[in-house]
Amino acid sequence: MSVLVDLGKKVDADLFSAPLRVLKVPFSKSTSEYKTGIKFQAGVIIEDVRVKVTTAVASSTIDVGLDGSTHNDPDGLIDGLSCAAAGWPNASKPDASSPGNNYGPMMEFGADGKTVVANVNAYPAKLLIRGEAELTYTTSNHAVEGYIYVFLRLLEDD
Repeated sequence: MSVLVDLGKKVDADLFSAPLRVLKVPFSKSTSEYKTGIKFQAGVIIEDVRVKVTTAVASSTIDVGLDGSTHNDPDGLIDGLSCAAAGWPNASKPDASSPGNNYGPMMEFGADGKTVVANVNAYPAKLLIRGEAELTYTTSNHAVEGYIYVFLRLLEDD
């Protein structure tokens, strides 16, 4: 297929579908970083991460992150999200000036909702995986349980 771009220049481009997929990953108490065994390859775009708490405990929290050579941050996706009530806790709008109960630094952008925070390897509310990374989580020292939902797209590999 040819597409007109930049002052009438023609380039060949392929259109492909990258449907949204959702991973549902169970979690339970783990006070040290727990590796889930789910590994993302380069070219995966993480669009969002949500948590559903099924067993809540007052003052409990969860961090969700990645362990890998390019992306290595145990609270890089979710940072200090409250698990004090059952259901779907709402992660605050990413904002580097308000730590805890937020999206983590891999998913963060500034208070204006548009400007990516300096030195963060992410786009607003999206993360392009650039090297293999494993999904991890850490909970506070409470007997919490639930599910981590990772919304992602897979880019085509040639």
